[in-house]
Amino acid sequence: MKFYYFALCFLAVIVYSHAKDKDSSEGPNSYEECLAESGIKEEDIEKLANAKVPKLRCLMACVFEKEGILTDKKIDLEALKESMIEDIEGIDEKTATEIVEICTNYAKTAKDICDETNIIGICTKEQFDERNIKIKM
Repeated sequence: MKFYYFALCFLAVIVYSHAKDKDSSEGPNSYEECLAESGIKEEDIEKLANAKVPKLRCLMACVFEKEGILTDKKIDLEALKESMIEDIEGIDEKTATEIVEICTNYAKTAKDICDETNIIGICTKEQFDERNIKIKM
């Protein structure tokens, strides 16, 4: 279970690193908006993850929704794949498609959308590790 929360933090960092590249004059990015809506402070994420705070559980679903990857509690697989290709250096369409297919298959057992996005996040981190894909901050 500790890995679960570690992976959530890892995915949050990925999303944040992408979002912070956007023009700051546009206002807060989706990650910052979701943190504010949940009342979570960025510096507290690791501590909260270790404490298994419930409001952290849906943080990724919130970000997916604000990034256009999640609509009406359904994940847009093409948007997820395109996000990977655009945001992660070294991922081509074939690799992104493989990762999305593998991870969405794992997520079929999710009990709700928060679990689904978290399972996809954890699986994505595992796939990155297996393929030696490094996230640059």
